[in-house]
Amino acid sequence: MNGSEIMARVSVVKCETYDMDKVQKAVDETLNNLGGLERFVKRNDRVFLKLNLIIRKSPEDAATTHPAVVEAVAKRLVELGAKVVIGDSPGGPYNKSVLQSLYRVCGIE
Repeated sequence: MNGSEIMARVSVVKCETYDMDKVQKAVDETLNNLGGLERFVKRNDRVFLKLNLIIRKSPEDAATTHPAVVEAVAKRLVELGAKVVIGDSPGGPYNKSVLQSLYRVCGIE
């Protein structure tokens, strides 16, 4: 590095199951590895959680962001006092009813 480059920090924590307690623990460990969520988010910040719902698949197919991960992150954001919006805008000719159907199949309602 020549001093003008910034190194990105990445944290990966293995989680063998989508059991909510285990997912929450893994999310917490990941956030702590990055210096804590409060390093990035303050009370009353507006935060958009993008779901990455790229295909109409159930959570068990592991093709989209699992609802347990969304819930775990959203929970910590709310605890910090953030205003959380959860959504996605996948590519394609979507309208409200199609998106609602996609959210339902993917386990996000």
